[in-house]
Amino acid sequence: MAIACHMGLSHSNSTDDRHFRLETFKSQGATMADDELKSFKIGDIQAGAPAGPVTPKQASAPTPESQSVGFARIEKLLEAETPDGVSTQLSSILGNLEQFDAGATTPKDKSASKKAIAAVERAADLMDYLFQTKASMEGNPAG
Repeated sequence: MAIACHMGLSHSNSTDDRHFRLETFKSQGATMADDELKSFKIGDIQAGAPAGPVTPKQASAPTPESQSVGFARIEKLLEAETPDGVSTQLSSILGNLEQFDAGATTPKDKSASKKAIAAVERAADLMDYLFQTKASMEGNPAG
């Protein structure tokens, strides 16, 4: 049994076994003394200077026509496309996803296609709502 312990076939926490593992560890190059271990810091072995604080980049003030609330792609679609054009694009994507779903053979593919179909349907609903809102705002500019 003692041979099996030292060959890694069994694990024991006996004093002899812990001593053997410590000696093996030291023979592999780990010769740090206890007092060195107490004051050890991972930064002691890393090369280079420590990184300074990260500061945000200074952006120039946006011009009034380039101001966005963070949805530039959607805003661009609302300004440049018609509701029918966006609907056609989303219907095409939805059709492709439904074809993929019909041909999916694994549960993972079926789940992914269901999630993608739901996302495209939500995007279509959102775009319809935004085009309606845009139309109502243009019809009633005094608001």
